[in-house]
Amino acid sequence: MEEKSKKRLIDMIFSKLSEETLAGAFGGGEYGRNIAAMITKIKFDLPLDDLSKPSQAGTPAEAAADPAQSKSNQIKANQTCGDTGA
Repeated sequence: MEEKSKKRLIDMIFSKLSEETLAGAFGGGEYGRNIAAMITKIKFDLPLDDLSKPSQAGTPAEAAADPAQSKSNQIKANQTCGDTGA
């Protein structure tokens, strides 16, 4: 096997290992993983066919958002203060 081919294969393996770190730089979640995978494919001239369909995750903020944080527990005015009628 040619030295150039060996280096390319090794680089591809290490890029796969570092994709999770790269995904974190893009907000993590599905969106970050998709961007990291796309960067890897572009870097190694791999086909982007499977990345062409739109993601369900939407924007980076939507992908990184924790669904539990979407529920609001707003502080309400104290309704027990005031005259008690006594």
